[in-house]
Amino acid sequence: MLKQILLIWLYFSALPLFGQSLIDIKYYSVQDGLSQKNIQNFIQDDNGYIWMATWNGLERFDGYSFTNYKTYPESDVRITNHRFTNIEKSSLNNIWCQTYDKHCYLFNTRTCQYEDPFLFNKGVINSVEKLYVLRKGITWAVGVQNELFRLDENRFPATESVQLYTGKIENNIGDSIYIVMQDKDGDEWILTNKGATIVGKKSMANLMPFKFMVENADDIYLATSKGFFARYDYQSQNVVPCVPNEPMSEIIGLKSLSDHKIAILQRKEIRFYNPKTGKFTLYKMPVEISPDIYQDRKGIFWLLGVTGGVIRLDCTTEDIILLSYPKLKEVPFTKPCTFIHEDEYGCIWVNPVEGELYFYDPMTRSLEQAYVYEKGVRVPISFQAFSYFIDHHKNLWYTTPGSELGYLSFHQSGLDYIINRHKESARSLMEDHRKRVWIGWKRNHKTQPGNICLYDSLGQWIGNISQKGKIVADQSVSFNADVYCIYEDKDHNIWMGTREDGLFLFRCLLYTSDAADEL
Repeated sequence: MLKQILLIWLYFSALPLFGQSLIDIKYYSVQDGLSQKNIQNFIQDDNGYIWMATWNGLERFDGYSFTNYKTYPESDVRITNHRFTNIEKSSLNNIWCQTYDKHCYLFNTRTCQYEDPFLFNKGVINSVEKLYVLRKGITWAVGVQNELFRLDENRFPATESVQLYTGKIENNIGDSIYIVMQDKDGDEWILTNKGATIVGKKSMANLMPFKFMVENADDIYLATSKGFFARYDYQSQNVVPCVPNEPMSEIIGLKSLSDHKIAILQRKEIRFYNPKTGKFTLYKMPVEISPDIYQDRKGIFWLLGVTGGVIRLDCTTEDIILLSYPKLKEVPFTKPCTFIHEDEYGCIWVNPVEGELYFYDPMTRSLEQAYVYEKGVRVPISFQAFSYFIDHHKNLWYTTPGSELGYLSFHQSGLDYIINRHKESARSLMEDHRKRVWIGWKRNHKTQPGNICLYDSLGQWIGNISQKGKIVADQSVSFNADVYCIYEDKDHNIWMGTREDGLFLFRCLLYTSDAADEL
């Protein structure tokens, strides 16, 4: 139905009067109840609530109002500093909080109380630099001195809830931790400069400093930054090299794709590895790329240039396009984040390096700056996000340079509204069983009576409905009543409700001026 409506708007002989953008923007500030304007990052919990790390503690937004959570002298656990720098959602729907003074706390969303995992662990200092949240209530914390702690939410506040792994010879923990991951079997992998440590049933004797890891179907793949790429073998509990025809240079990232291939990201190259065939496919990039890749629903790959540009890669056609955009004249002091986002309607949005918010126009194969309409005038928006996340409904939340919380919702079409030259108001709309669209127009009673127009499934005008119930291919013909509702019953009779002129019923046949036209 929507497609027909949009087509009808396009076919009216008229000029654009007002329009609709692809996005709606909403800002929240302290005037809306936000307790503190400095928001460091945010998440969404399993119940749909938005949580924010602010310089005044933890903040929750339920869609209508904000609630702030701090500790007080009578609290069982006292937060040492309410200037929060980061929050992470645990797998048990609680919230890990990091403070400005490098302390770490767990906020229990059921009791709305803070817990200190280190409180009952004598000799262990609560000093955390980074968190890795895994499944089943397990979180790994990296200390400021590169200590490594395994935290088990299920055992809080017992002393065994925190395990110190740094310095354990049998675990071979290195002094530089690259990443902590959990595989599908629940085993926990710690990749360091001294090799991989596995907490679980698996083991690995190879001491290569693997920096990247992905799971792909039933296999695990690892890579070093120096260009070594390998598959973990479950039987030998060691790695099997996967060697391309040409040696690989520095690797900056790995990603498992929807078709079970693996993207190996390098500075100015991408290799796709097919585990079924063992073959590599190489694509040269026009600029140096960031260590991430996005695959949209159509299978198209999108990448961001390190210093500028957006790359669109179509592997089916081997088409590589470098999309340009105007760079900011004045770059903010704090470097904005970058992202690639596909909304629920398949539109690609990008916030590139030193650029505004753009969307990809497939008709022109170019980037167009996001815009809104103000009093009927199309106005490009100035957009800079310093942190962001995508909620369950694919809406985008972000913080602004003006210390506001921003919210973007997306529309299916940015098509301009077109109205007819007589400035008529459409009061009723109906699609019949033949996919024809009926529109009831309200006109100026003093000079122009109301009419009913009929369009085919492609939006082409068929004719106007006369007072005698005929479809007449004459735009001057009028129904002479303002029809406010149109309805087709199961017998294909057409019912029309009017303003001040009663109810009209058209039986299952209408006649044109030339021949019968069956409903």
